[in-house]
Amino acid sequence: MQDSGLPPFNDKLKAIFLLMTLPNSWETLVVSLSNNPNLTVDGVKGSILNKEIRRKLVEREVVQSMWLEEEQKRKVKMYKGTGAKAKARLK
Repeated sequence: MQDSGLPPFNDKLKAIFLLMTLPNSWETLVVSLSNNPNLTVDGVKGSILNKEIRRKLVEREVVQSMWLEEEQKRKVKMYKGTGAKAKARLK
């Protein structure tokens, strides 16, 4: 391997480069981590993974909540429909 004449990147510099690759929507995390004097690549990777896991859990909860709401509406319609049919039969 050839020597480029440049000093090797230290862990903090690698962590900063990694933070710079994140999209603008991650700005809060980037600012928060950038202020850490003990910034490391492993710390940044862990924070990114944690945020992504939390995002997916919230997304899953939203989908489940929407499904439950639709299921409740369907049951209410079914119940109301059953009541109307029963009333019509009684007349």
